[in-house]
Amino acid sequence: MPYVAYCGLSVSAKGFWLLIPVKDEITYKDHFRALRKDWKDIAGITVDSSRSDIAGLRGYSYDPEAYFNHAAI
Repeated sequence: MPYVAYCGLSVSAKGFWLLIPVKDEITYKDHFRALRKDWKDIAGITVDSSRSDIAGLRGYSYDPEAYFNHAAI
């Protein structure tokens, strides 16, 4: 998915968290809902919606195999 800028293990190491750039924070929830549907439809992955707040605190997690895409769209 070309819009994923970062994907790495969550702090609990029971899942993953992603960093996805969006152009407009006003439509952030719409982006989140669309991405959640895409991940479910394409990959069968259920996205945890409890962390859907754009300003939510994010703890750092170490993942030596994290995915970086500096050209994310």
